[in-house]
Amino acid sequence: MPKRSEPGKLPNVPLEDWLRKNELSSHTRFDRACFHRMAGLPVIGNVSDSVYGCQDDSCHISGPIFDHPRRFKVRGRNRIADFAGVISAPYLHPHEMLEDATRISQQFGLSYRIDDPRDDWYGHGTSPLVIWNSNKISL
Repeated sequence: MPKRSEPGKLPNVPLEDWLRKNELSSHTRFDRACFHRMAGLPVIGNVSDSVYGCQDDSCHISGPIFDHPRRFKVRGRNRIADFAGVISAPYLHPHEMLEDATRISQQFGLSYRIDDPRDDWYGHGTSPLVIWNSNKISL
């Protein structure tokens, strides 16, 4: 199956336009925010030592499917609890992301979407991935 975004191709939608269309904003203050925070679950470890997420890196937003990750929140809100999701643009074929995205969504009760052209904010041969908390936002 060919990718929608060929190498060198510009994105379908700039990230800021994607955020605005979905009534979201960047969540840059919390680069280490984890899936527990996104799901609204208690963090693991001493919260005072780890304000942004769990002390264990196993639930942090990292790994091959999170290339160029951008965290987002509900527009106009700025609490840690408002962290609503992440969009990324890995240089992977959609089937290479499916297992990890499914595991994360099932483990934390989150929603995901892979390779939807509406989410192609990066271009250049990437396949967009969005993981979000559907209790906080609708995409």
